[in-house]
Amino acid sequence: MSRFLKLTKIIINANQIRIIDFNQPNKYNIHLVAKEIYGWTIFGTGSIESYEPYITVCQEKDQEDYKIVSEWIEKL
Repeated sequence: MSRFLKLTKIIINANQIRIIDFNQPNKYNIHLVAKEIYGWTIFGTGSIESYEPYITVCQEKDQEDYKIVSEWIEKL
């Protein structure tokens, strides 16, 4: 199994993929590991948040990438 997912314009390290959401028909949302955590604390209270980047692959717009991701998932 390849450690990378090569799409037409991007190569994704498979270790950086957190989840692949395919609840919507003909669309994959590839959620990546958050790289930044930010927030604030004062006397034990506060807020910590992170930004979760994701890549959307749609069958209508990205036919070749959609096929690549589908085949990659099938191999798993």
